[in-house]
Amino acid sequence: MSWLRLDDGYMSHEKILQLRDGEFRLWHAALAECNKQANDGIFPKATLRVLYGHLERPKTGLACTLALVKVGLWYDLGSHIRIHDYLEYQISSDQRKRLNKAAADRMQRHREKKISRLSKTADAPRYGVTDTVTDGVTNAVTSPVVTPEVRTVFAHPNPTQ
Repeated sequence: MSWLRLDDGYMSHEKILQLRDGEFRLWHAALAECNKQANDGIFPKATLRVLYGHLERPKTGLACTLALVKVGLWYDLGSHIRIHDYLEYQISSDQRKRLNKAAADRMQRHREKKISRLSKTADAPRYGVTDTVTDGVTNAVTSPVVTPEVRTVFAHPNPTQ
């Protein structure tokens, strides 16, 4: 899962202030969809049908699209739409691929290191822990001395007494 980045002052931007609720919702849905698809803010117009489903009244989708183009938040490229300044705030698909590759490499190294630690000989200590127990612990655990208080607490009730 990736995260959508928004400037904390975007709500007071003049372009956003011009939008009606449906237009704002469509703009937001397109940002999220582009981020999910990692398409650098350019999507085919066919995707609009899916995005219109996020509107309270999907039939207003075309009017909302035209409004977003008019205020300059979207650019009509013919068969595609490009979101204004998308890459200024979101990471590009190339950056995302590099970050995912680096994370995968880190995880692979971590797993190999863990496997190498677990596959050492049984006599060698692993993770700084030894298989031996100190005499004090052993003697305390196996000590046969039981105090009378413990005996009464754990004694089974005898209904005949």
